[in-house]
Amino acid sequence: MNIILSSIGALKNPKESARITLFLMATELQRQGHDVRIMAKGKRSETIERIMVHRTSLITIPLLLHRLHKEKKIDIIHSFSASPLFLLPHLLAPGKKIHTMKSYSRSKIGMWGAFLVKLANTVTVPTKVHAKKWGIEKYEIVHSPINTAKFKPLDKNDMKKRYGYEKQKIILYYGALWKNKGVDNLLRAMPEIIEREKNVLLLILPRYAKIKPQQELVNQLKIENNVRFITEDVAIEEYVNLADMVALPYLNLIGTEGNPSCMLEAMASKTKVVTTDLAELREIGEGSVLFAKPSDPKSLAETILAMLSLGEPETNQMLEKAYEKSQEFDRKKIAQQFFGLYNSLLEK
Repeated sequence: MNIILSSIGALKNPKESARITLFLMATELQRQGHDVRIMAKGKRSETIERIMVHRTSLITIPLLLHRLHKEKKIDIIHSFSASPLFLLPHLLAPGKKIHTMKSYSRSKIGMWGAFLVKLANTVTVPTKVHAKKWGIEKYEIVHSPINTAKFKPLDKNDMKKRYGYEKQKIILYYGALWKNKGVDNLLRAMPEIIEREKNVLLLILPRYAKIKPQQELVNQLKIENNVRFITEDVAIEEYVNLADMVALPYLNLIGTEGNPSCMLEAMASKTKVVTTDLAELREIGEGSVLFAKPSDPKSLAETILAMLSLGEPETNQMLEKAYEKSQEFDRKKIAQQFFGLYNSLLEK
């Protein structure tokens, strides 16, 4: 099968979740024997992770697709975007169309045009909540994939010893530092957490190295001894495993994967997760993680402390349920789900 995966992102930053999930999909479909290429915004085409990436612009997408179709018939054009407007240029090209609404757009313009998804042969969403908020009636729920071969349980004590954190309780946040990620609220929750857990340490692994506003807030709160920013490249999966918990205090999921990879990777690593009580996250993580009130540092502190003090039987039960849930997001299973949709479209 000849498949084009199309994303508006430039795919330059290897830490971007949109890039990671797209390449997980592409490489798995390629491993299954399909001809898979990626289209992305940019000027110079290149090969990344053995996948051909064709660079183009929104205006020239139809022209590029027609050229590629002449070279080799395109069976499936699969576009990924938080914006339904991104589907429009793909409709002018040959091949069956499937559009994946990954999340909510950070742009108000990007939120326009939900009716356009009706023009695709199939539309997928990460949760029922997303479909309801978009007003999409006919859809398939297909999640973004994670790499469960990479994110898997490791010995937490060994990992702590390797990195020198044996005597500390580690709270981990990793990802972007945009305001809606809620990192400032996490920092504001720390004084109360520190008051009751003296040996607690918050590790922040930012996607980008610009940490000045957060560092200033750390200084203002006088929690320098209990917060550490790690900006160099590290083995994220090892940090997820050495952490006593991963804290993801999202205010909302605008510009975030509809099923956040960080949450699922932690669940797959059997590391406890505290996040915020958003309907999309509850649909995925009910019974597997603890939820705090969004935009509420006090609630976040109380929930983190409750998770840290959770008894062993309750912890093990929660972690096993989280682990089982995370396996539904394995890249092989997600690729197979999409392949099933592709086959169904071609048969029609």
